Amino acid sequence: MALIVKLVLAADFLEAGEEGAAATMLRIFARQVQRFIDRGFLTPEEGQPLVDEANAITDQIEAG
Repeated sequence: MALIVKLVLAADFLEAGEEGAAATMLRIFARQVQRFIDRGFLTPEEGQPLVDEANAITDQIEAG
């Protein structure tokens, strides 16, 4: 649930034109997914694509 909330917030920030806040929320999401992988709650196969996609979106936001 907490992961979904972070994605919803990121989308809301983007809609409001707050790109910096959206990028921050996506970085927080990616770090939490990585912690879930590290602790065994998600396998690398499940979690790494989420991390990679969040990072790619963050890069696009920050590139303008």
